[in-house]
Amino acid sequence: MGQNRSMIDFEITQASASDKDTLKQIWLDSFGDDPDYVNFFFENKLPYCKAITARMGGTPLGAAYLLPAEMRDGERWHKAYYVYAVGVSPVHRGRGIGAAMMKQILDFAKREDAICFLSPASEKLVTYYSRLGMQPSHFAKNLSLKKTPIPKDTAASLSDLTAEDYRALQSTAAGSVRWDIQSIRYALAEARLSGGRAVKCKMGADTFGVIGYEKDGTFFLKEIVPAPKGTAILSRIAFLLGTKVIVARIPADADDPEGFVLGMTNNAQKTTGAPLGLLLD
Repeated sequence: MGQNRSMIDFEITQASASDKDTLKQIWLDSFGDDPDYVNFFFENKLPYCKAITARMGGTPLGAAYLLPAEMRDGERWHKAYYVYAVGVSPVHRGRGIGAAMMKQILDFAKREDAICFLSPASEKLVTYYSRLGMQPSHFAKNLSLKKTPIPKDTAASLSDLTAEDYRALQSTAAGSVRWDIQSIRYALAEARLSGGRAVKCKMGADTFGVIGYEKDGTFFLKEIVPAPKGTAILSRIAFLLGTKVIVARIPADADDPEGFVLGMTNNAQKTTGAPLGLLLD
């Protein structure tokens, strides 16, 4: 991927196998995730993505991971990378390391004619990434709905959601993301490892893939494929899942007053209600 020098003495390079323990610690210090989850990523996902580091004297100070995917750009699927888990060791923050890594990532994507996308965790990060060349492109909002019984004449069932199920159900709308089957399997396994659920809901002639987690009688729906028409189906899914309430994250338009930035891209691509799935958030 090349090297890049900043005004302090660090360089941006690809990670090596010998960096693994240090990269794990940077992740833990940056995000506070469970060590078992971090180990799961490094054992199952790291071999299939690009990992870069900012290092000084051979020691990694920060890291970021590029997960390969495709994004629907108009009428075609375009090569893309999901920029994931950008972190810097606490003692080295505020020195431009994260910005330098992002610049290298965007330069790399430009050379490959690839779209970069990421999901900012806060409004502050939306501002931060905007300054580095990313633009808000995908928007979402949360709806809170009480469960509604399923009509007695409607057959309904639940089963485990498979990667093949997800691929068959996922959106092909402009701005949507397509993952390879291996990446889908990883994301579903990651959801379950984190205490969540990934299920296939069948109601009459309709089938939906549902990913989320339950807490205190509420199901937090992070993703549903395909996007349902209207909210009635969401309330019925809550009933089928056995929860009292469902809080659903659904695609929104950029001008929706209840919306927030779910995704950003490096090419100012703005979408109208496009889903952005399997974000591992």
